[in-house]
Amino acid sequence: MQPYEHGGKYYDKTIKYDLSENINPLGMPSEVKHVISSCPEAFIRYPDASYIMLRSKLAEIHSLEADNICLGNGADELIWKIMQALKPCCVLTLAPTFSEYSRCAKSLSASVSEYVLKAEDDFRLGDDFLGCMEKAYDMIVLCNPNNPTGKLIERDLLIRILARAKEYKTTVVIDESFLDFTGEKSLADEINEYDNLIIIRGFTKIYGMAGIRLGYSISSAEIAKEIKNYGPLWNVSAVAMLAGEAALSCKDWITRTREYVQLEKKYIMANIPGVIDSCANFMLIKSREDVADKLYEQGIAVRKCHNFSGLDASYIRIGVKDHECNEAFVNAYKEIING
Repeated sequence: MQPYEHGGKYYDKTIKYDLSENINPLGMPSEVKHVISSCPEAFIRYPDASYIMLRSKLAEIHSLEADNICLGNGADELIWKIMQALKPCCVLTLAPTFSEYSRCAKSLSASVSEYVLKAEDDFRLGDDFLGCMEKAYDMIVLCNPNNPTGKLIERDLLIRILARAKEYKTTVVIDESFLDFTGEKSLADEINEYDNLIIIRGFTKIYGMAGIRLGYSISSAEIAKEIKNYGPLWNVSAVAMLAGEAALSCKDWITRTREYVQLEKKYIMANIPGVIDSCANFMLIKSREDVADKLYEQGIAVRKCHNFSGLDASYIRIGVKDHECNEAFVNAYKEIING
């Protein structure tokens, strides 16, 4: 069986329950579905190349200016645009974490160093990370909460990382794609204090808009201007822009999602041993090496983690889904482990 990586394998009709992806189990807000189905004119026109309406709404949410916001075709594109704009030579990231950071850096001929998170420390980032920063890194990339561990980095530690990085003239990129699942506050309010900070956020996970492709970065206006210079002029479609505006109007969506995900995580943790406590909408599980393949045989897909740097074949990651899907996984998992 081929390993599941980014997204799900929807073309594989043998899969009945796909827990390999980590999208909002509630799906997409009805307001977003409505605007997509009721705006056929958006499909035949060019979008506003400045994207001023959506950028202004995002700026208002984060108490910043529109010039601090840069839109992207998903958070993934922004990772590439940021690195293309800043051209780092030496990048520090975590292991395990989202592989796109190092893949992008290496494609631009940057060297990549990894700070290895330890299982015995529950994969948490600690104060000793500050000591790793003494080397001359151009860029540090952190995912918060981290994927695939689901661990949050304490805000106090992030501030100390930013302060030290500022001394070394190091750019810190923080990917907050899953932060809305946690209830924690974004570091966007530190943008004016730390001009070396870039934040990446997206609509994919929390609003279930993976196929629409929409994300945004928050940074100083100077850095945002550099980021915008890379990639095509119309990198975000008019439909995605309208969908994003509709998503931001859903005031209770994030709260409803957190409550639902929290309940389902409690159910999974109560029934499955080896689950590592997560702040996000996915969970890392220490298990047997054959579990993923045996689940696949029963029509259940999970993310095999052997190709995450810092993990091996004994780990799987599951996205928290609706209760029917979670229950099917729990029952199949128990049968495999106890069989």
